Amino acid sequence: MLEFFRNGGFSMYPVLVFGLLTLGAAIHFAMRADKKVRNFIEPMYKVVVFSSVTGLLTDLATVCGYLESHELGAKFATTCAEGLKESLGPVIMGSSFLVLTFLFVAIGQRRLDARLATA
Repeated sequence: MLEFFRNGGFSMYPVLVFGLLTLGAAIHFAMRADKKVRNFIEPMYKVVVFSSVTGLLTDLATVCGYLESHELGAKFATTCAEGLKESLGPVIMGSSFLVLTFLFVAIGQRRLDARLATA
C-alpha cells in the first residue's frame, strides 16, 4: 500500500487529504443525518474528483516528459506501461474514497428521509 502511494507521486497527498475530509464528513452525516453536513459533502466530492484527475494528468505529463527525454529503445513499451500504471494511483485512490463516501451518504440520506417522514 505504501508503495502504491509512493508510485502515485506528490499528487496523492491532495487526494488523500480531501478524500479523508470528505469521507469523514460522510461518516458524520451517516451518524447524525444533518442536512448541513450533506451540503458540505456535495462540493467536496467534486474536489476529490478534480484532485484525482489533476493527479492523473500531472503523472501522465511526467511520464511523457520522461519518455521524450530518454532514448529507451527496446525498453520503451515496458517503461510506458509501468509509467501509465503508476499514473493511475490518484484516480484509484480518489475513486475508492468516493465509493465509501457515497455509501455513507446513502445511509445518512436514508436516516434523514426516515426522520423527516416521521416529523
